[in-house]
Amino acid sequence: MSSTILFASAHMVMNVTDWASWIVYLSMGLILGLIYYKTRSVECSIAVHMLWNLYAIFI
Repeated sequence: MSSTILFASAHMVMNVTDWASWIVYLSMGLILGLIYYKTRSVECSIAVHMLWNLYAIFI
């Protein structure tokens, strides 16, 4: 859980009052944490994060 909060905090540096973004980043942090928990591979979490960023560029 602390990694989820840390992930969201690191991404919310510029706009800490935007609650919608907090929800998105907390959710993504939870998903990435669960991926790591299931696979025990930080590379998988990094790959999902990279794919999400790539997706965000194109939408």
